[in-house]
Amino acid sequence: MTLINKKFTVANGNKVGYLEAGEGFPLILLHGRDALMSSEQWRLNIPALAGFSHVYSLDMLGYGESDLPLDGYTFDTFVEMIEGFMESLDIPQADLCGQSAGGWFAALYAWKYPHRVRKLVLVGNAGANLKGPAAPTEWTPPEMDFIKERFYWAWADNVEVTEQMIQKAYDLARRPGRGESWLSLIKATHDIQEREKYLLLDKLPDVHAPTLIIWGSNPSAIGLEHAHSQHAILPNSRIVIVENGGHSVQGIKPREFERITIQFLKESS
Repeated sequence: MTLINKKFTVANGNKVGYLEAGEGFPLILLHGRDALMSSEQWRLNIPALAGFSHVYSLDMLGYGESDLPLDGYTFDTFVEMIEGFMESLDIPQADLCGQSAGGWFAALYAWKYPHRVRKLVLVGNAGANLKGPAAPTEWTPPEMDFIKERFYWAWADNVEVTEQMIQKAYDLARRPGRGESWLSLIKATHDIQEREKYLLLDKLPDVHAPTLIIWGSNPSAIGLEHAHSQHAILPNSRIVIVENGGHSVQGIKPREFERITIQFLKESS
């Protein structure tokens, strides 16, 4: 059984929680932007990935058990959080893997800090679509039935969702400042001028790290055309479409995701 430890560090003055497991070259996992996301999004995949890599799955700023700033969010906030995290643990270079908005942040990091990224994995990532979904304007802490539904959306039957897991998510959603922090974060990352400034279609031609794009054949959130548009402009990329992988391939088709990703990471650059 793979030992997965929950730890904390300080990045740019903010507490950042993360799951850690395995040995080898560092692999940093970045979750999506849904209000219930956290480092736990990747727990299903960590045992397999930790067989090859030293895995760090982050609670992004404003999520999980990391700090909840009430304002000041920009896309660069998350890029610099990744940089601060690596500095705090003295990680000189890493592989990055991000899903949805986490993939957007990972790609921006690879663009801004190319010497810090060996390989990049983008899973159903945002960032090629200028206009996102409508931004929520109110925060209502999710009830347990809704949490269970969202977990099923992320993992299908691949994870036994326990009452303990639901209770933890329920409690985290009720941390002081959680609603204000999330609404501020969402407002900033939905701002059309901010999105245009950090649009990946303008950045990816300058990202030269070997990149694997993984997409489900039936994405529910970000269309398949965005996978192909990114592949077309990424100089050193390949694309894998996973049948019925949905938006969260790592959760819906975990064994396929792990096999494809580990094979990619093992290859010499």
